[in-house]
Amino acid sequence: MADYPFTPISDYGLNPLLSGDTTTNQHSAFQAALNNAYAAGLRALWIPGGKYNYEGLINNPGVSLHAEPGSVTIHIISSTGGNCRINHNSLTDITYYGINFISDKTPATSKNDAQETDIVLRFASGRDIAILDCEFRNNFGAPILIRSVSNSLVKNCYVEGCYKDSIHITGTSENAVIQDCHVVNGGDDGIAIVGYMVGSGTLGSPKNSKIINCQVDGVKFARGIALVGADGAQVINCRVNGIIPARFNPVPGRFALCGLYIHSEYVVEEGVHKYTSHANKNILVDGIVIENCGARNLPALRVGSSASTVRVSENITILNPIIKNSASHHISITGGIKTNLKDIKILGGLFDNNLDVNGVLGQPGNGFLPGIEIWDATDLYIEGTLIDIATSGVVVHNTVADRLKLKFDMARIGHRPKTDDPEDKSPGRRLVLAEGNEPDLLDLDLDVNVLEQAYVTTFTQPFFLEHSIYWPHTLSRVSKLTLTHDTEDIAVIRTDGNPSIPVTLGANSEWTNELPYPVLFRVFGGTVSKIETYYPASNGYTGGGSKQPKPGRVQGYFNLNPGQTIKVTNTSLPTVTYRLISY
Repeated sequence: MADYPFTPISDYGLNPLLSGDTTTNQHSAFQAALNNAYAAGLRALWIPGGKYNYEGLINNPGVSLHAEPGSVTIHIISSTGGNCRINHNSLTDITYYGINFISDKTPATSKNDAQETDIVLRFASGRDIAILDCEFRNNFGAPILIRSVSNSLVKNCYVEGCYKDSIHITGTSENAVIQDCHVVNGGDDGIAIVGYMVGSGTLGSPKNSKIINCQVDGVKFARGIALVGADGAQVINCRVNGIIPARFNPVPGRFALCGLYIHSEYVVEEGVHKYTSHANKNILVDGIVIENCGARNLPALRVGSSASTVRVSENITILNPIIKNSASHHISITGGIKTNLKDIKILGGLFDNNLDVNGVLGQPGNGFLPGIEIWDATDLYIEGTLIDIATSGVVVHNTVADRLKLKFDMARIGHRPKTDDPEDKSPGRRLVLAEGNEPDLLDLDLDVNVLEQAYVTTFTQPFFLEHSIYWPHTLSRVSKLTLTHDTEDIAVIRTDGNPSIPVTLGANSEWTNELPYPVLFRVFGGTVSKIETYYPASNGYTGGGSKQPKPGRVQGYFNLNPGQTIKVTNTSLPTVTYRLISY
């Protein structure tokens, strides 16, 4: 250590304590060492290995602190793990390297009790700061707060058990990089980039922030990664696992809320306006993995804009997301009003399993939610693969604005039974459902490839696409609907209506017309060996007819009277493609 290029802090009066000392407060010695070293012209100090204690506010005049990683522990000895801030105001070229900031206390259980004095490292204004290879454990407030700083780097840091945002970038910060960091049992948000327009702290929107190769394992209150009022932020190759490790959790396996939250906010608490954020703009997310999130009916991934925020969130691109085992929706798109959210792309996604997490380990989740829920947006394009979805694959609600494009491979949609009977195919299972009380679904371009069996029963017959209110009017505005169905099922297209409605029939299965009027069907299939229409004997009718199948896929038209059954038998996989054009 003698050849380390920095002067030891012990030369200025701060020495390590005995390992068992939990009460000595070295606050005054810490502050004096920084002040005296700075006055002597030093801008960096070496901290010898050992244990140090402090409680209270320390103002760093402009001295970097370095240690051998893992050798130095600075204990916060307050009863809460708070009242521990090291302050940095308008400083340049400051580095913290290899230091552990740890409290042995269990922080209080309410995040709202934490104050700015409970932040460990707080930077306000300034430029060129770095926090490298540091650890933060059981801190009451935010371990790292960077406000209105240019060129900051937080790298290879570990944060565990705090009660506010673990790493928080805000104000007019520019070019912040958070890289190779790991948050475990975070507080509010694991990693947050937040820009306030009205109300809280220094106003401004952080620009060009990057979160790279970071992992969040569980948060107590809110989101794994949050972008709220960011401009030009990037989230690259990150992972959020919503399960809080058992050693922190009285209910082992508890899910976090949102894994990734890209949303502007207008927040009112107890009737009082607290803050309004800026909109999110020019956001790129690439390669994120989100697992075990979505408690309390909140989505694993949420993209949105508050109805009370007049700024428009736009140009948000999410590439190659993998979202698994959600306790709620995989994705929710919520614009507040349809003009507040535009130019959103989610491409190359894999959205797998929101089936088996209802009520898991005490969670108030709802296991009967759709995979993707869309409320209000303009110029929205989502494409990916949906697998093992509890109810509907995609739900599009009212007041969706122009230019909505959805392209999916789907497998096992509506797969979760509502009873213990695995054959239960209860209502509420659609590949795509458009609903609401306004006929305002415009320019919907929908392309779905069904990879495996989809249970899509609605009332007495299976629907592929339904609009619950005003649906004939709304669907007349659909520009294109394409379905490719490649399973062991026969597809029967009901053609007596506008638009046509597809019905899927399993191999060697049948469907009875329970409507009070005749319907006309067009049958598609692979090698269809037999097509029959008849009245079931249970209805007091016999007879009917059959038709010799034609070679090829399209098997012709069949009229089915009320009470009559159609039965289609096949011996190979069919492929069905049909398109709904605007009427």
